[in-house]
Amino acid sequence: MTKADRARPEVTARSDSVTAAVEPRASRSWWRLIVLLFGALVFLFPFYYMIIGSLQKTQNTSVSGVLPNPGNMTLHNYGQINAAIGLGKAIINSGIFTGGVLLATVVFGILAGYALARLSFRGP
Repeated sequence: MTKADRARPEVTARSDSVTAAVEPRASRSWWRLIVLLFGALVFLFPFYYMIIGSLQKTQNTSVSGVLPNPGNMTLHNYGQINAAIGLGKAIINSGIFTGGVLLATVVFGILAGYALARLSFRGP
């Protein structure tokens, strides 16, 4: 037997046991997708409910508040918050702080990465 013969695997028809082993995996992936989508909806629902609640003129905490009446939706609540606490100034302040933290993280991460790349470690 030559090296070329050993390198080539034999091509055979698939047996029924291989096909049967693949089929449950496909059905398992659908169940996994359904469970993950359900979990995503469960975790995202409070954010949706919070946003819908903040846009309503009159408070509706019942089950029917999940699907709100379009006539009850307004941005007036955000105007009142801005007038009461100066929301624009607070958002700009948060943006400046976040930008500074982000810049410092990137700079120190680059410096640490360069230092680690220049070190010699034992091993292959």
